[in-house]
Amino acid sequence: MSNSENQRRRKTFPLEIEEELHKSLKIKAIEEGVTLHTLIIDTLSNRVQEKPTPYRTKPKQKGTVK
Repeated sequence: MSNSENQRRRKTFPLEIEEELHKSLKIKAIEEGVTLHTLIIDTLSNRVQEKPTPYRTKPKQKGTVK
């Protein structure tokens, strides 16, 4: 593991949210052309007034809703 990887370790945790909030977040992510994961990470980062994280996943294909 490189030095930069050690400095940017990631943590995971389960997150339970109401179905309507999940739906709203998913719609917002689709509108912005990003994954739900990316939207949540960016939103949390902005909320704590940090610089947006450079972590990005591949943009979702338009029209792919599951």
